[in-house]
Amino acid sequence: MTKKGKMKLGAGIVAIVAVVAVLAVSTGGALFQGRMLMKTSTKTLQKLYPVASKVDPAIANKAWDSMISRAELAKAVVVGKDLPLVTPPATPTFSDVSQESWYYIYIETLAANGYVDTSRNTYLPASKVSRAEAVKLIALVWEVDLLSPTTQTFTDVKGEDWYSAYIESLYSKLGNDLCAETCQDGKFYPATNATKTWVKAVIDKL
Repeated sequence: MTKKGKMKLGAGIVAIVAVVAVLAVSTGGALFQGRMLMKTSTKTLQKLYPVASKVDPAIANKAWDSMISRAELAKAVVVGKDLPLVTPPATPTFSDVSQESWYYIYIETLAANGYVDTSRNTYLPASKVSRAEAVKLIALVWEVDLLSPTTQTFTDVKGEDWYSAYIESLYSKLGNDLCAETCQDGKFYPATNATKTWVKAVIDKL
């Protein structure tokens, strides 16, 4: 495959990821309500990107690895906010987050502080997180005052969207630093999967 062909294929993969994320978010998925966007595994990659996985698995893996998982986001916000780590409960809050996992203490810390929904049995730590979901968790952990905007900053964020207040409130606090050069043509792309670089850039400004 030529270099130009790989670039087109890589762009196509990102587009597919965005479409799947749109379907997940548009169903009304509030942050960490048990909706699995995707899971990191070879089998999943082959299902999502059958052509790319056969032709050049490195392209699919590179696009996948740049996205932040729910477990990684949990650690990012706990460390970024310097939240005191809680004493782990005798029984894990979520059945898919074992005491031996590296992210156990971070997820339990979020749960103990009421930042994630504990009414569900699973956390889905390997699932990816949309930009809208990431903004909500960041806004909650940093206790950002929620606004009730009458106008929207971004053309792809409607007032009735569940994530509207979180995006507008964090934008009011950070301005263009919320975008960190990821917003284009007046759009925020709330359904696009959040990347590790973008999350770090936002947290660094808080």
